[in-house]
Parts: sequence; structure tokens; C-alpha cells
Amino acid sequence: MSSSLYLLGQCRLVLASSGKLFLMMKLLGLLLVVGALSMPHLPPVGSPVSDPYRPPASAYGTGNRGIEYDTASGEPVRASADGIVAFSGTIGSSQYVSIDHGESSGGAGLRTTYSFLSSRVVSRGEAVRQGDVVGFAGERFHFGAKRNGVYLDPNTLFGELRTEVRLVSAN
Repeated sequence: MSSSLYLLGQCRLVLASSGKLFLMMKLLGLLLVVGALSMPHLPPVGSPVSDPYRPPASAYGTGNRGIEYDTASGEPVRASADGIVAFSGTIGSSQYVSIDHGESSGGAGLRTTYSFLSSRVVSRGEAVRQGDVVGFAGERFHFGAKRNGVYLDPNTLFGELRTEVRLVSAN
């Protein structure tokens, strides 16, 4: 099962249920598939960014220590990479999930946090794969990242695209 994120003329960017991105385009009667655009991490939702990462000037200064997305309430939120759920619970009146990504997904000490969820579908200690649904967005959704306890711009996790191209019949 897959869902199209954007449709640009004859090009289609598709997010498969596996969490892999595919770019498909029709070219001279053939279907060109740029397959498995793999990235170390994937954005957790397909919605546009409403408030980008803005590092504070000081440890306690104002800013945005993550990325705020313009999600619809109930939109599925997916694990950005493989890992182990370090926290799944409520803080104040908001629901959160944090995932420890370990060596396989960007090195030890990396943790991503999925904030302001309407509901969670994972539990502490559970292994998750990139693209697994971990919860559903609330009225807003925030994605944050820390390495060894220090906030970092989550966009740096998405890295560069590595592609593989193949032609297949459009019929």
C-alpha cells in the first residue's frame, strides 16, 4: 500500500508503507521509477513545515528546538528511522513518543521525539522500523532530535538522497 504525496504533471512522489520514497514519472511512453530514495531518516509526516528549527541564542532562550508541521488532527506519525521506543506517555496534557536510534540509524546517543500526539500506538521498549506508525498527530505536531542530550536541527537527519533508477514498461 502506498500514498502519493505530491503530483507534479507526469511526476509522482510516492511514500510506500515500508517508509521508502519512490519518484515515478512517465517518459516517452515508459514509466521511469527512481526507486527507494533512501535517507538515513525520513520526515515523520508528509505535511508542510509550519515553523522550522530556530536555535535559541542561549540555553534557556526562545526558539524552536525542532520542526513544527502543519498536520491535520489524526494524521499518522511515522518513525523517522529504526529504533527502540524510549518513552511513550503523557507529559502534562500532551502525548509524546521518544525513540532511541542507536548505532544503526545515525550513531549512539541519537533520540527523536514526536510531540503533541492525539494518540500513541507504541509502548516503551518496543522495536520500531523506519516508517512504522508510532501515533497520530493532535491539533499540532512537533518533531525534535537530540544527540547526547543536545538539541540539533532535525533536518540534518534527513541527509542527502541516494537513488537507484530503473525503467519499467508503462503497460
